[in-house]
Amino acid sequence: KLFFESPEQAALSVLLVFMMWHQRRFVRQLPVILRVYSAVLVGSFWLITKQGSGSYLPLFMPFMLCLIYELYRLCPFVNLGLKVVLVLYFVIGLVGTGQLIHENFSTEYLPVSYQKLRPYIPDNQTGLVPLTFFFNEYEQYPRLLAHENAKHRAPPTNNPSAQMATWAHQRGVGFMLMDYQYRPEEFYPKSGTPTLPFYRLTHFDGRFAVYIRHD
Repeated sequence: KLFFESPEQAALSVLLVFMMWHQRRFVRQLPVILRVYSAVLVGSFWLITKQGSGSYLPLFMPFMLCLIYELYRLCPFVNLGLKVVLVLYFVIGLVGTGQLIHENFSTEYLPVSYQKLRPYIPDNQTGLVPLTFFFNEYEQYPRLLAHENAKHRAPPTNNPSAQMATWAHQRGVGFMLMDYQYRPEEFYPKSGTPTLPFYRLTHFDGRFAVYIRHD
């Protein structure tokens, strides 16, 4: 998941795998510091993280690119396989960059979107919100919990939406905010779901959903 979560990440990973396989007889000739540090980085990340995510790949990318370069430099070559993976790498990268630019220009500035939600959110209640909600909104509410709190502390279940709501209720959460477009989570209920345990839907605009605790 870390190296193949999105097409852009998979393109670089495939290029590295191809180079490692094709140049496998030269791996022992790589600079020692590069081999050791890359192995330590992967091993330590594997040990200390609770869940893999492609958002961590930038930590590895400089060393992946160094490995690709050093392996190629040890014995330069050109063949059909290299041409194919390079074309895929650059095409996927250009398409991904274009999609990102389009999304940035077509999506409303996030702090503005959150500011518009204030009339639908009680300002005297603890909230369970996307991590991005903390920016510019933290001082508007007495206490906020990030979705990551629920994801990493709640045990696995067959009904993650109900479990998330129960987890929130046990911690005194008065409202829950969900962003189905920019920050979708696996524990979100189906968009427009009217009720969850202890909570009811009070606002839904196709992207944001606000659930308020009912007593």
